[in-house]
Amino acid sequence: STQCAEAIKLEHACALARLADPDEMVEVSGAPERAGRRISRAALAEVVEPRYEELFNLVHAELQRHGLDELCGAGMVVTGGSAKMEGIVEMAEEIFQMPVRLGLPRYVT
Repeated sequence: STQCAEAIKLEHACALARLADPDEMVEVSGAPERAGRRISRAALAEVVEPRYEELFNLVHAELQRHGLDELCGAGMVVTGGSAKMEGIVEMAEEIFQMPVRLGLPRYVT
């Protein structure tokens, strides 16, 4: 289900396959007619990595198209739930060719 896929992504996914431990296994529940199974975290990363790479490349292309990439001299900040995924910052730095950091909310109670 979509909910199960989102939970697996948030708990176990890694944006860069080279950072994922191929020996670490993740339990994936099956559809109602199928049993669950175990996959390696590296295999999961091989599915996730191209999606995030595509997303960051689209963002980068838009920034370049509008000439905004030149205004990001100090770097980029990624935010949101998926931004906490292992490897996101490293991938973004590779694609944007600038410093990237994870944005964390301040003054939130």
